[in-house]
Amino acid sequence: MTETQPPTACATTVHSPAIRIVRIMAILSLVGLTVWQGYEAFQAQERLNITNERLFRIVHGSPVAIIMCDDREHVVEFSKAAEDLFGWKREEMLGKNVNVLIAESSRAKHDEVFRKSVADLRSIDEDWKIGKEGLKGIAVDREGREIHINFSTQGIRYRDKIEFLAFIRRDWKGPKTDAGPLVLPKKSP
Repeated sequence: MTETQPPTACATTVHSPAIRIVRIMAILSLVGLTVWQGYEAFQAQERLNITNERLFRIVHGSPVAIIMCDDREHVVEFSKAAEDLFGWKREEMLGKNVNVLIAESSRAKHDEVFRKSVADLRSIDEDWKIGKEGLKGIAVDREGREIHINFSTQGIRYRDKIEFLAFIRRDWKGPKTDAGPLVLPKKSP
């Protein structure tokens, strides 16, 4: 004779409809929570994409040349106005050393100021920015022609990154360049 064992409490509850319903509800809750978190992440990513697109349009729509480089002087952003001023395409400049845009006569001074700015930003205990406005200098275009410029710089430290922005305009009042002076039409009486 085979002895049958009485069912255990655990075995009977596994098959009970109430337990099945609770399990299904728990699974649906987890699925719902996962879907909701995924939706929130999607919305956050969408807001970030819109912000990035807006910033890209601002930078590349600006009439002022905007160049951004990292703490090793590698270009990480190069605006449309910078393309027009210097003759380089954005894709060509990304990753290049910014010194290709600086006249030979100004490079030593630029490197000295750049190194000091990086050191200053690294020495501060919190996220910070430093900048200079109303600067004048000599840059070079793709063909090696000197361009007299007015510019402002902004060094930014956030988290463990240091980046520099330069806002640049041609100095039409500066000495003549190979491109010649700006000639404005005379007003007629």
